[in-house]
Parts: sequence; C-alpha cells; structure tokens
Amino acid sequence: MTGTAKPIGQTTGNALIDLFGRDKAIIGVVHLAPLPGAPRYSGEDIELVYQRGLDDARGYLAGGCDAVIIENHGDIPFSKPDDIGHETSAYMSVISDRIRRELGRRLASMSLPMPPFPHWRSPVLPGPVSCV
Repeated sequence: MTGTAKPIGQTTGNALIDLFGRDKAIIGVVHLAPLPGAPRYSGEDIELVYQRGLDDARGYLAGGCDAVIIENHGDIPFSKPDDIGHETSAYMSVISDRIRRELGRRLASMSLPMPPFPHWRSPVLPGPVSCV
C-alpha cells in the first residue's frame, strides 16, 4: 500500500490505484474466532482471539497480500440482526484497531451478517464496512 493513500471517497477515480499503486490487489481475509455474544462463543480469552487474528494478518501480509480485512466469521451461525448485541461491534472495533496499530497498515473491518447496525461504529469511520 502506498504511504500517501487518499481517504476513502476522495479518490481520483480508481480506488485500487489510489490505495495500492496498481489496478489489482490481493486482500487476505482474517476470520476471527467466535466473539462474546455469538452462539458458539465458549468463553475463550479475548486476548487469544486478538492474537490469532493478528498472527493471521501478519501471515497474509508476509505472504504477499496487499491488505487484510477483519471479519467476525467465527460467529456463525449468525444471530438475527435484531439479536446482535453491542458487544459484537465493540470487540470488532477494538480488535481491528489493535491489529491496525500493531501492523501500521490500513485495513478493513466487516461485521457479518451485514444488517444496518444502528450501533456499529468502527474505530475511525462509521458504517458496517470501514477502512481503518
């Protein structure tokens, strides 16, 4: 990724070129383990969930990926949108921000399923899909 990337939405017409300096990019997807509040969450220490996500992100970048996106895919089977608590957005925001700070790279964070979360807020930008 280029060090002079423009903010999302303020590109010159080709976001991939603006973000990565070329017209194609490889983006690795970090699937987090189940988060607190998810049906399959078993009480795992959240620090281990974060560390596993960080290790995966490092592996993708070391393997040649241009960027990573963080998803809560471990939360399957997904709850209905009205049953998803604030803890999902809170853990996703904190874990994504910690990974971004540790790696010093911009990344995307997406909460699944993609309902219009009234409470979803990323560490940097509002919305269910955010580049941070």
